[in-house]
Amino acid sequence: MVAHAVGIIAHCRCGKSLSGKFDVARLFVVPHPDFKRLFGQPHVSYFVANRRGSVVEYGLPDAPVTRCFIQAQTFPQLSRSERPMTAENAETHERAIRDQFSRQAVGFAAAPELHADDIVALVVDAAKPQPEDKAIDLACGPGTVACALAQRVRHVVGLDSTLPMLEQARGFARQQSVDNVEWRAGDVYQTPFADGSFNIVTCRFAFHHFEKPALAFAEMVRLAATRGRVVVCDGLASEEPAKAEAFNAMERRRDPSTVEFRTLPYLRRLFEAAGLSDPQVQRFDLSYLASDLVARSFPANDDRAGLLAMIESTVEGDKMDVGAHWTPEGVRFAFRSAVLSAVKPG
Repeated sequence: MVAHAVGIIAHCRCGKSLSGKFDVARLFVVPHPDFKRLFGQPHVSYFVANRRGSVVEYGLPDAPVTRCFIQAQTFPQLSRSERPMTAENAETHERAIRDQFSRQAVGFAAAPELHADDIVALVVDAAKPQPEDKAIDLACGPGTVACALAQRVRHVVGLDSTLPMLEQARGFARQQSVDNVEWRAGDVYQTPFADGSFNIVTCRFAFHHFEKPALAFAEMVRLAATRGRVVVCDGLASEEPAKAEAFNAMERRRDPSTVEFRTLPYLRRLFEAAGLSDPQVQRFDLSYLASDLVARSFPANDDRAGLLAMIESTVEGDKMDVGAHWTPEGVRFAFRSAVLSAVKPG
């Protein structure tokens, strides 16, 4: 899967010297059959990583070296969000997701912060639905986005890997008298639909659970028809590394199925690397009273008191970059979030 470079690679076709940036004795070149699908480019010059897994880069013909973490999960000894997707850790992560969202299903579906009409509308409006459109919502959860889209398009598929969430979605569809949604259990990395099957492809508040976000995004792009709309909504990590790590540490403790909240530039790069236009971005905040959120969560070892203390300890200096502050009811903070949308080119 990974082949050692022949000789010393000091320069690549793009003309950018790698000396000094890499320990070239440990430089690897990785051929990959899906460059066109993943990067929107059929002729990626090279794809390299330090053996330690700390750096991954690809280069396009006649273009400067571009730092890219999109395929970092291919390599060993990576950070949590970039570790290799072996069968063992894939199954471990899938079990964590099933455990968390089976337990969260009812409470998650009822959370007003996530499912209020104005919050759901941010995704739906970004998709610019038309009456004859077909749409799919990946990692659909309790079905709020899928059902909202169903009010404005011809047909919707809601796909999720967690059966209790799909049961919540079916119940919500009945409450809304929605009959043009098809609920499917499935894998966001490999759906059973043909290329270009949908005019709208959405995914909301799920990318931080993905160990292979680039592959999930590539699947979204594959499913989108020419001139179809691709919409991703997720929480954001700070662009200050220490604050991003503090926020992700809290979230992994609060929800052990979390892999990593990424930065807005990271999510933008997913669009750009897939050959889509620079996405339109709408930012917003989801505000929570920490004690309420903790009470609804299923943290590691069910240690809610420890989780709340962890959040409270970050208020001074806003160590997670979430606007944390004390109120008479306790600490309040916000999940910084964004909706990114773009059209698949013809």
